[in-house]
Amino acid sequence: MNSHLNNTGDNQELKHPPHFKNVFSSKDSSPVNAPEQNTDAMEVVENRRPSVVVPTNLDASMLNTPSTTAQSHNESNVTFTSQMPSTSEMSSSSTENLLSPPSSIDIPHRSRSSPKTSKRLRRKRTKFYKGAASQRSTSPSLLTNSLPIAKRFRSRSLPNIWIPSHKQTKLLIDDLQQRQPSERVPVPPVNLQSMHEIDLHEILKNPQLRHDILFEPQLQFRPNLDGERGKRKRMQGDRYWSAVKAEIRFLMTSEKVITDNSIIVVMFQTLKDILLSLLPSKDKANVEEIMDISLLVQELNSKCFNFIKFSNWISAIFKMHCAPMRDSWVDEMNCIFEKACSTSPINVDKVVEGLHVLFSILEAMKLDVANHQIRILRPLLCSTAVAFEKEYFQTIIRKNKINLNGSLDWYRKSKQRCNGAEGIQQVLSYGILNLLSCSHMCSEFPDTLTFDHSRLVILRADIRQLICIKVCLILYQNLVSSYRLSTAEYCSADKLQQLKKEILSIIVDENGNSKWTRNLNNLAVHLVSKVSQDTSPSRVKFCFNWLLNQTQPISQIYSMLEQKLLDNVWRSLNTGDKSGLEQEIVIREELKGVAERLNRIVEFHVSVFGDVYN
Repeated sequence: MNSHLNNTGDNQELKHPPHFKNVFSSKDSSPVNAPEQNTDAMEVVENRRPSVVVPTNLDASMLNTPSTTAQSHNESNVTFTSQMPSTSEMSSSSTENLLSPPSSIDIPHRSRSSPKTSKRLRRKRTKFYKGAASQRSTSPSLLTNSLPIAKRFRSRSLPNIWIPSHKQTKLLIDDLQQRQPSERVPVPPVNLQSMHEIDLHEILKNPQLRHDILFEPQLQFRPNLDGERGKRKRMQGDRYWSAVKAEIRFLMTSEKVITDNSIIVVMFQTLKDILLSLLPSKDKANVEEIMDISLLVQELNSKCFNFIKFSNWISAIFKMHCAPMRDSWVDEMNCIFEKACSTSPINVDKVVEGLHVLFSILEAMKLDVANHQIRILRPLLCSTAVAFEKEYFQTIIRKNKINLNGSLDWYRKSKQRCNGAEGIQQVLSYGILNLLSCSHMCSEFPDTLTFDHSRLVILRADIRQLICIKVCLILYQNLVSSYRLSTAEYCSADKLQQLKKEILSIIVDENGNSKWTRNLNNLAVHLVSKVSQDTSPSRVKFCFNWLLNQTQPISQIYSMLEQKLLDNVWRSLNTGDKSGLEQEIVIREELKGVAERLNRIVEFHVSVFGDVYN
């Protein structure tokens, strides 16, 4: 077999195509006789092997000139601790048998690798060159002349890098996305990642949570099972426990063994991780010993895992470290496991139910720890709230993550509209009150009120509800007048308070949300029935249409009632005049609550952003 190198000993000889001699031979191509090079002491690092590119379509006169290039090339190789072997050592006996690529030549060098490794590498290179030469043997000169200069001088030692097109990249991404769900082992709904956001260090660096703790003294963490997000969470949990049930049934009825990637093994590993994160250091050794995953896998595969002993052990841990209020829940879990193991074979449904309760207790245990930490740290968090938020907003302003120009424009406009305002706090009270208007709804809140967004939305909804209650009371009083009933009897303070409670019971659903438009017909029927037994459809329809029009924020009556209410709140905040609030007999307590909540927002806002507005 022909090869570039003859492995005849330490002094290996290079064999190259004929035109190589004119380039690298000192006696043929270089006008200056280069000194003899001692090839016995040459060392070449294989992975830094230099490449020389030689065009094949150059005439003899041009080939005589690049000796300086060859010399400089040899000199540059010093940095790689290698030298070019002298062409006098080249053997030309087998050059006719080599088929060289037409546009470039890769120069092999002596390597430090063993003779066997060098021979194997040389064989691979020879096959590569022969294959490349056979593919281009038809018309090398034509191919070379047709290529651009940059491509004709390209080194063949460079790797061929595949750069996928946009379509190929999209197909690869789609393929990976389709593979990942099937290869990913599901984890329990309660895991370290799901409880990560209520870790103490996460609480301390969460600006929104620290702001909420300041305004809500009774703030507590609880399982989020409300709304669409809670519905999705329940559905994901049901799918997970169904998969666990199928896996346990398969394990009980099949001879196949489970592996470390089994859903059951991952579940026990997650349980172990959560316990280690919750328990004190002195109890972690016991958990490591009992929850030995490799031992658990062996017991599960041999069908000798004792769920009763496991339940008793985990129950003892829960009762030692959980709040006393969780003891009944722990006993319930223990009873479920005992019922599951009281039959032969074991009741898989009961086992999965017990495991589900176990992880629910773990979640409650983590929530109890987080709530306890909040209660302990709340005085500290409140005392440092202003300094913390100042530093936070200064940081994000410096990093250009927020722009306060819109907030400054909002403050300047509020100052121009509020004629009787004296000081920044009065201007902010006026401006924030206008943000709560539904008849003149703002598109967005200022960025300086980012952390109070939810509170402002709730305040706006509360003010709207108070105005709608006043609209209903106006209709009721008009019905009393139209039926010529006694105002003192039907419109007394007690009667109106009772009517307010009845109205709220009609429009508030089971989740505590007010649904005015949906329940207007029920309200119309109820108001008519309060003053007369004649609930004719025409009378009810008249009341329904009136309520439908006047409860809309664009109606004139609604706008007048809203403006009067906001003016009374603003006077009570800035002048201490609460006479306007006292006149609202039916909704007086609710209005005082709105004023107090708003005042706390304004005062804290002035403490944080007072310097910015000035």
